[in-house]
Amino acid sequence: MTVIDTAAGISIMPQVEGMPVRPCNLSVRAVGGMPLRVLGKQCVSVQIGGVTVSHEMFLIEYVTEIIIGLDLLRYVGAKVDFARGKLIVGSQVHELRETSACPCQRCEEIGRSGVFNSMC
Repeated sequence: MTVIDTAAGISIMPQVEGMPVRPCNLSVRAVGGMPLRVLGKQCVSVQIGGVTVSHEMFLIEYVTEIIIGLDLLRYVGAKVDFARGKLIVGSQVHELRETSACPCQRCEEIGRSGVFNSMC
């Protein structure tokens, strides 16, 4: 599952084994202000709405799902139609599904205020 989080400034993902990890000194905080450990970053091919781009994704400890943030949404020119529940990329329109599943295995430890406010 991939999560679109319009409150996230960066896009994150679990580490992909066998791909080089570049160091990163970015400071990342959860919605409640708790710092999250950044493992590094990887440049990967991402397909979103029929558009494939190379994008730098940040690796955050304990994250198990891909979180698409504003950086990637802006890069591909995506628009989110909240009223109709649609993601629009170029001429393609995609249905958005709601879910209450949290992408973080440690959500309880990090705090129920949530790691990513669109999910917790």
